Amino acid sequence: TPAIQRIPEGGAIYNSTIVEDFAWKCKSTGSETQTFYFHLGNKIFGFIQIAWGYIAVSPTIQSNALFYVPGEGNFFETHNGHKLKVGDDGVSSEVHKLTMKWDSEMRKLVIDYNAGKTHNCHAHIEFERTCDGYKIGDGDNIVGGGIVRHCFYPVGRVKANMIINGKPYEETGNGLYIHAVSMDIMPYNVGQVWSFCDFSSKDVNENPVTFQLLQYLTPAKFGETLCTQAALQKDGKTYAVMWDNSVEFEDRVKNSKSGYDVPQAFRYRAKGQTLEDKKKVTVTMESKPDAFFKPIEVLHELPYFVKIAVQTLITNPFIFQWFESKSV
Repeated sequence: TPAIQRIPEGGAIYNSTIVEDFAWKCKSTGSETQTFYFHLGNKIFGFIQIAWGYIAVSPTIQSNALFYVPGEGNFFETHNGHKLKVGDDGVSSEVHKLTMKWDSEMRKLVIDYNAGKTHNCHAHIEFERTCDGYKIGDGDNIVGGGIVRHCFYPVGRVKANMIINGKPYEETGNGLYIHAVSMDIMPYNVGQVWSFCDFSSKDVNENPVTFQLLQYLTPAKFGETLCTQAALQKDGKTYAVMWDNSVEFEDRVKNSKSGYDVPQAFRYRAKGQTLEDKKKVTVTMESKPDAFFKPIEVLHELPYFVKIAVQTLITNPFIFQWFESKSV
């Protein structure tokens, strides 16, 4: 049951998040991630993530990072087998050579990434959010008896000092922070198809327009129900929240590594209301990405025999990521 359907009559569709929404749970069967996405003025794009998952005999903990540099390509790294250290505040965290530390009011996040070996990638990033976080209703989607939640700090200012593939970069821009958690449900039972879009207008340093859409379709045994949320920000503040959304896949081409028919173009539609005056709002976006990142095999870092068992008997998940420099 999506969060939008669980809102009591007369209840608020949109709610601001609280600190507890972003706190690590790390309990029961499920998965959990804290992910930071960034758009910089020199068109560098990427994300840094700490992930926790329990789908086998013990939790899997890993860090993931992607750095895209126009003209240079994209550099993805993943590292597993590390211990997750959660700060006294419940939201700051650390794994091997990666820290995400919030200040006492969760206004500023400092990220230090020094785990990169393959591509010689390092990053020191300061993120100062400019608006409150948001969630639909209480934020909880009920899937197969479990709880699935995504809470956003949708926009803020970024200062970044990076070394990517051995080259130094210093730039400013904007960022997005997401805490995702599923509890009491195997991660592969949450959604059979996922879509995520992170858009920023060209003026990434000065009051950009930003838009995010995240949704997943639950498996057939859980009704093939769409759980979706989206939001639009203007002048550094959340302007509208959307919950009646769709994503269309076009121009599919079979990917040899995964075996899936992967789309080459996308059409996003999102409907909801503005926050201040409750007016109806519709966002449409068409994208035909000009940079395709390599497919990410989600189970790659699992122990070999566990991975083969899951791929053969349950699921073989892949993540496909693109960058589009001229969406409309």
